[in-house]
Amino acid sequence: MGDTLNIVNITEGKAYYTVPKINTLKEMLKMCADKYSSNIAFKFRNEPRLPTITKTFLEFYDDVNAFGSSLTELGLKNSRIAIIGENRYEWVVSYLGTINGVGVAVPLDRMLPPNEIELMLERGEVDVLVYSESFQQTVENISKNNTNLKALICMNPKNTDFIDDSKFFSFESLLNKGKELIENGYEEYINTDPDPDVLSVLLFTSGTSASSKAVMLSHKNICSDIMSLGGVVHFKPGDSVLSILPLHHTFENTTGLLFPLFLGMTVSICDGLKYLSKNLTEYKPDCLIGVPLIFDKFKGKILDEIKKKDMEKKINTLMGILNFLSYLGIDLRRKIFKKLLEPFGGKIRVIVTGGAAMEDDTTKFYESIGVKVYQGYGLTETSPVVAGGNDYIRKTGTCGNPLPGVKIAIANPDSSGSGELVVKGSNVMLGYWKNEEATKEAIVDGWFHTGDLGRIDKKGLI
Repeated sequence: MGDTLNIVNITEGKAYYTVPKINTLKEMLKMCADKYSSNIAFKFRNEPRLPTITKTFLEFYDDVNAFGSSLTELGLKNSRIAIIGENRYEWVVSYLGTINGVGVAVPLDRMLPPNEIELMLERGEVDVLVYSESFQQTVENISKNNTNLKALICMNPKNTDFIDDSKFFSFESLLNKGKELIENGYEEYINTDPDPDVLSVLLFTSGTSASSKAVMLSHKNICSDIMSLGGVVHFKPGDSVLSILPLHHTFENTTGLLFPLFLGMTVSICDGLKYLSKNLTEYKPDCLIGVPLIFDKFKGKILDEIKKKDMEKKINTLMGILNFLSYLGIDLRRKIFKKLLEPFGGKIRVIVTGGAAMEDDTTKFYESIGVKVYQGYGLTETSPVVAGGNDYIRKTGTCGNPLPGVKIAIANPDSSGSGELVVKGSNVMLGYWKNEEATKEAIVDGWFHTGDLGRIDKKGLI
């Protein structure tokens, strides 16, 4: 690959906003706890039919420190800790509690069958497993075969005495123990500064456990992506996002969790896709992050209602007029189409989509009713975002510009200018876990080879 490499159209993104510098996520949480202490960081339910719980930034910071302190006191420092389950507050605390001073987090796909989970735990050399109650039987079975597991932590057990085994713990008991330790002056975890340059998160790519690669990310990788996003997308403290996609995916983890927290936003955790409509109307997010299919379905429902009322022609004409006025600097779209925004809670201003390209007509529909659509592009290996639409530049049919601090280029272009997209920046992974050959093939002269074909136009749009 290196002998014939021809890199052209090197493009780097531009920042529009100044953001605080963070070297580690531990620094970020401390900054947020100081800056937004009484602001709401999370809204969630323990179960869909239970009341909503809120956590301030300071409470969240204290919970992360308590969980981390408890694990450290148990002698689990430098462990690899896998986390599996639906999106929950406990998942977030376990994840950040781990990487901010205990060891390496290994987020796992909750849709994996039991035999795949067992193989991933072995491949990742996992010492501790944090899991949701729905995996209780699976975990009990795995623990009989896997003698390397030192601790098994259930995020939401149905009973406090859920199992009589010294290896099993409830999340709540560890949290309470950690708070007690800190009250009594225990500071080992709190005073631990994670190394920004070493492995902190191990992520398995899609595929069977035998074929999937394990991506190694550091605090520096993730923090650089967060800061780059902050250079092109702005929200106010107190604005909110609804977390829908699985947290084990870097797209949701970085853009739907860590980046909003960095800005002082509230992260509302969706109760599950079947409760999405209900959660949207009650949590009223300013931003929604998802795959195109979600937004296609909502568009379809809205258009069906318009057809039922025989208002298609009127709405289309109105959209044309309002888009023209917007072009002239008079934007009345959100005011006129207020009713059409109600299924999203009424406050939605930005949609961020990734994982696949959104259809042009879907993008145009949302833009026409006053919602900005930011199409993103990235990979697990790049923490993950490398390019996207932003507050200043977005164009239908493209993935926007590279993020500031990220270089994108074309390798070995054909006569039309299309070729493989390659990426360089602090967000590029450390490499593949225990796979030097694959790492050397993927990263050549500092350029990460995405395997995706693309073009870069004269404005630097991908």
